Amino acid sequence: MCVLCDVTVLRRLGAAFDTLSPTERAEAIREAREAAGVVSPELAESVLRGETLDAGDPELYSRHVLATAKEEGVLSGSDTLRWRTELARGPQDPRVQAFLSSCAEYVADYQAGAVERRKVLERYLEVRAQDVKFSSIGRDGEIWFGHRKDTYAVLTDDEAMDIAIFRLTEGLPSMPAEELLPYTRLPASALDVLEGIRGRPAEEASEVLAGIVDVALMAEDRVVRDGYAAFFAEEEGTASDDTDFGEYVIVRLYPDDEAH
Repeated sequence: MCVLCDVTVLRRLGAAFDTLSPTERAEAIREAREAAGVVSPELAESVLRGETLDAGDPELYSRHVLATAKEEGVLSGSDTLRWRTELARGPQDPRVQAFLSSCAEYVADYQAGAVERRKVLERYLEVRAQDVKFSSIGRDGEIWFGHRKDTYAVLTDDEAMDIAIFRLTEGLPSMPAEELLPYTRLPASALDVLEGIRGRPAEEASEVLAGIVDVALMAEDRVVRDGYAAFFAEEEGTASDDTDFGEYVIVRLYPDDEAH
């Protein structure tokens, strides 16, 4: 579960720090760092598009953490006023400091990754730097670049496989039981068991099936059969392919009505 989707976490991140027990304080600081990981792709995308980010601005905590807590009903009006006063004095709360420093680190990592992967893509396409434009950050943190009408991501094999496993895990409840069974240790008569699990709420079903199904083996088989690109072409009207390029995998998305 996303750390900013958990109301218990949001309470710790929004409560007055001195009202928390020592254990809760440690948890809250750690959770503030995790929250930075959740919002950093959005921040990094803005920076890579040319916008300026003040990574020391405590309003980032208010905008991305406290606003969520307020929406979920775990931040009272008095809490909001207290935070407004505290943040006006700067990032003094340890949770705010942890959040801001982690945001700065994540964004810097994205920037460094974008520079490195752009150079790889330039070599692959044999084009000049100005011909490759930053496009977006994908839902699994992959950095996409545009060249003409095509979009590219440059990934290591491990990164691409991790994404394949994650996306397969998300989609387990939607897969037919007959497709899941070969990747389990269940007997052939256990199709009803898998069907019963698939019928549970999606998040619960994914968690249970991930403990039964060898998703890593399934991903390896899918990659051998279809390549990595099949995991990325999710929009209607988009086709995909992938190419090994040294230690990297180049994934390309393009309009499926084009002749390539």
